Amino acid sequence: MIRDLRPGSVTRTLAEAFARELATLCERLGETYDSAFLETGTGESLEVLIDELCPRRPWWCRLFGRG
Repeated sequence: MIRDLRPGSVTRTLAEAFARELATLCERLGETYDSAFLETGTGESLEVLIDELCPRRPWWCRLFGRG
């Protein structure tokens, strides 16, 4: 049976590795979710959102952050 949860056991090591990977995945999913909104988006994701909302902005507006 896989019930040995003592420190250093194979079962515990696998459970801890799984928990770390799951935490990383949840953090990345949270960042992806936040990047989908104007108030919380940053960097390139914010540019993509603005381009989708205002596709006719002149190219120079993106360079200088205007428009």
